[in-house]
Amino acid sequence: MASRGDIHYLFDLAVQMEKDSIRFYRNFAVNFPDLGVLEAIIQKEQEHLRFLAAAAPA
Repeated sequence: MASRGDIHYLFDLAVQMEKDSIRFYRNFAVNFPDLGVLEAIIQKEQEHLRFLAAAAPA
């Protein structure tokens, strides 16, 4: 379990991982523009990022 000080670090880490994932799938999609599944994955990752931003501790 994260201590109060660690929760900010964990949220920052989760946000960075989501951003990295979005970048990865966008770069991958450049080579496979006809794969709609990649756009669906990107949208899902963006949804995760919005959720994390809304839930981030003050």
